Amino acid sequence: MKLEKQICSLEHAKKLKELGVKQESEWIWAIMNIGAGQSAYIYNTVGDKGYYRDVEYSAYTVAELGELLLENVLNKNCSIYLDMSKIDNDWYINYRAGCIRADISMVGVTEADARALMLIYLLRNKLIKG
Repeated sequence: MKLEKQICSLEHAKKLKELGVKQESEWIWAIMNIGAGQSAYIYNTVGDKGYYRDVEYSAYTVAELGELLLENVLNKNCSIYLDMSKIDNDWYINYRAGCIRADISMVGVTEADARALMLIYLLRNKLIKG
């Protein structure tokens, strides 16, 4: 499986950083300014050779996003359920928590993006902490 399908998109990585999510991931989206344009690439923090980068964003994996979704619930006394499904080419995630009175659903092109969208929604609506 290609790495791009296992990590969240650059767009979602930027939003998660803006929302204050700790920048701790095994993979990084790096942006380099080249002349009048920009170039984005992914690198592994373990094997980093210290190349020059202008901006970095954590490229969270499916597993890292799953931990963030489950560990940062504000009310630790509630049950939390994540349901994932794939229908045709889309990934669906449903988040149910005993402390949140509504089920929340998101859809993404990859499982990582569906999880990232859910995390963004929960953070923006202050249903979990960053």
